[in-house]
Amino acid sequence: MDPMLDACRRGDVAALQRAASFGPLDLSRKDECGRTALHWAADGGHVDVAIALIKMGAHVDAVDDDGQTALHYAAAFGYFGGEGSIGEYLIGKGADRSLASQHGGMTADDVAADPERFHTMEQAARAQDTAADDDGSDVLGARHGPPLACIRAPLPRKGFSTSLVVSAPSTKG
Repeated sequence: MDPMLDACRRGDVAALQRAASFGPLDLSRKDECGRTALHWAADGGHVDVAIALIKMGAHVDAVDDDGQTALHYAAAFGYFGGEGSIGEYLIGKGADRSLASQHGGMTADDVAADPERFHTMEQAARAQDTAADDDGSDVLGARHGPPLACIRAPLPRKGFSTSLVVSAPSTKG
């Protein structure tokens, strides 16, 4: 993983600030799934990292490959509501609550209300998108999004758990 993105994932604001001391950081840099440093900060609830990133010029509504913003990540992993949460910080900095993800069309408010549904929908959509031949295309030759590695398996937080069962259609007549 890119060192800047990894520092944000770990919540290491000191490492982020050290890197910035050598010159401007590319805050639009994305990982293989389209996640920016701000997505990773929100994923871990790292408000101090988000504050530093926004001060450095990070785009609050940058989207990953599934159309999710950092606010979606904050909501999905239990950091949405309450004073001092990363979700509230992002909203205070102008995050657009009306932006919907590509899979399921859920806004951050929808995700916060039902994170288990969100995770299940994301995993099912990703599994369907990656059912591909060896050359990366499906049986119709269409190319799909990033690999299954992009699925964020949520850690159980705030009393919710997730499970997913994906079954293939029966080949029996």
